Amino acid sequence: MGNQWGLGLQFIIITIIMVATTNTCLGARNINSTVACFEHERLALLKFKHSVRDDYGMLSSWVGNDCCRWERVMCDGVTGHVDSLHLRADFGTYLRSEKIGTSLRELRYIKYLDLSGNLFRGNRIPEFIGSLKQLTYLNLSNAYFSGIIPHNIGNLSNLKNLDLRSFPGNSYYDQLIAHDTNWISGLSSLEHIDLSDVNLTGLKILDVVLYMAPSVKVLSLSHCGLLIDDRGLLPNLSTTLSNIKHLDLSGNIFTGELPHFFQNMTSLQFLDLSSSPLGVASNFANLLSMIPSSLLELHLSYCSLDETHLSHILHNLTTLSNIQYLDLSQNGLTDLSFNELNGSIPKSVGQLSKLHSLDVSYNHLEGEIYESHFTNLSLLKEFNVGSNSKLTLNVSHEWLPPFQLTRIDLSSCKIGNGFPQWLRNQRKLHRLALSNTTISGPLPTWLRKMPIIPFMDLSHNNLNGPLTNLPNGVANVDEEDFYERVLYLQNNTFNESIPRSLCKRKDLVYLDLSKTQLIGIIPKCFKNLQNLQFLRLSSNGLSGIIPSFIGHFSILESLNLNDNNFSGKLPAELWNLSELWVLDLGENAFCGKIPEWIGEKIKLLRVFRLHKNNFTGGIPRSLCININLQILDVAHNNLT
Repeated sequence: MGNQWGLGLQFIIITIIMVATTNTCLGARNINSTVACFEHERLALLKFKHSVRDDYGMLSSWVGNDCCRWERVMCDGVTGHVDSLHLRADFGTYLRSEKIGTSLRELRYIKYLDLSGNLFRGNRIPEFIGSLKQLTYLNLSNAYFSGIIPHNIGNLSNLKNLDLRSFPGNSYYDQLIAHDTNWISGLSSLEHIDLSDVNLTGLKILDVVLYMAPSVKVLSLSHCGLLIDDRGLLPNLSTTLSNIKHLDLSGNIFTGELPHFFQNMTSLQFLDLSSSPLGVASNFANLLSMIPSSLLELHLSYCSLDETHLSHILHNLTTLSNIQYLDLSQNGLTDLSFNELNGSIPKSVGQLSKLHSLDVSYNHLEGEIYESHFTNLSLLKEFNVGSNSKLTLNVSHEWLPPFQLTRIDLSSCKIGNGFPQWLRNQRKLHRLALSNTTISGPLPTWLRKMPIIPFMDLSHNNLNGPLTNLPNGVANVDEEDFYERVLYLQNNTFNESIPRSLCKRKDLVYLDLSKTQLIGIIPKCFKNLQNLQFLRLSSNGLSGIIPSFIGHFSILESLNLNDNNFSGKLPAELWNLSELWVLDLGENAFCGKIPEWIGEKIKLLRVFRLHKNNFTGGIPRSLCININLQILDVAHNNLT
């Protein structure tokens, strides 16, 4: 019995010790739940709160004694000091201040500071930030800071991420400026730096990269006004930047020979030189010879490569066996031929077996694309050769592509052999653009069984027959994913009524059926299309009245019903279209008086056309005082 009591007492003592130990450990892990923040840090945060305008309540939780419980504030679980401040502006929610003050200098243990996206116009980057030596993350991007970047930011030797980028096109008075970049040398732990759109005018690339730590992996210097050439570059810079994975030099100025530090960036995966004229064509060949085989993504749009033959480009790119994304758009490239005898497309493009995206749109390419040039492109997801009017896609009806594309743009190219039959096995399309491609005839019946394609442009062709063959299957795009919901069919000759099947496209934002010779009335089921912002049915043979349900398209911005056979009075429900900018009802047979509510309720209206109808009475005074109205056409009516 005594032994039982002894064992029971021993068990109770052990249990008490275990509970006490557990509570102590839990207290250390989550000190915020038991210990209030330091008073001087709480007062510093409150002083900051009072120095800014918080119209949207970002800091509304900043009340009470424990700042560690406030939203957007995090404290260290051991010491209780504030170590993170997450004040990034959200969509439509931001802070503003013309004088921030210096109270945040009291947060001496802070490691993470994000003030990005706020409206601090008129403020320079506060000098005290250079004293927050525990910082590992600093984001002041797009917050309208201006003036000289303080050199003492270079004191932040623990900093790993520095983001000072500005909005593109900011005026001189809203720009950050650096006359030198010596201060970067103090950032010995830096891994990510973004100075995009910071004014570095007059500096050379050497002035920046010379001071970079070997730890830097992401370097973004887009649109900085940098001069980029090979003069004065030191041979050891290649070693200095050997860990760079992401390099963005877009929108800068290349002069003379290209810098050779590209060639030993053996870790480089992303390179953006877009909007940076490369000068002589030899520069491009030199560039390709220097790029390491590790590269996955290459952006060269708007590089003025008009003297360069695409065949030379693709020939050199065969060394980039890992390339996945290639953008050569907007360059004015003139020749697609690799073999000068037959003008065929270089088969070397098919050697880029890891290519995911190819964009050579908006050039002057010529020749034909055959199926043989896609043989090894099984990973291709995006293919854009749009706006090359002398380029022809010529593949057989039986061709079965090796890839599953998500985006196709062949706009303004020529497509041989009618409507592309090979599309029938492309079941993952998010975007299909075949505008102005000379395809003709009816839509194939197999198209009806295809999944709905969120963005589909078949405009400016010679398509005819029923619209019932449009894709009608279940879309494989999540509703929350952002894709433009567009259906452009204008300038064809369908010569049919609007099919009820089109009413299933409840996701549509843009619908253009103008100049398609449609007849009949607007179907009642169109009331399902509540997400429409642009509805264009102009220049058809449609008749009847305007259905009242159109007045419930609450986000509609443009309604074009002109040049049809509509009649009757304007339904009063249209006054609900408060977001409308364009209302074109010209060239119909509408009658009655022009409603006074047009100017009173639709205050954003810019264009209002009633040209050539049967309206009577006078012009409402509300239209005369609408300050947004720019075009008012009521000619050829029976107005008094």
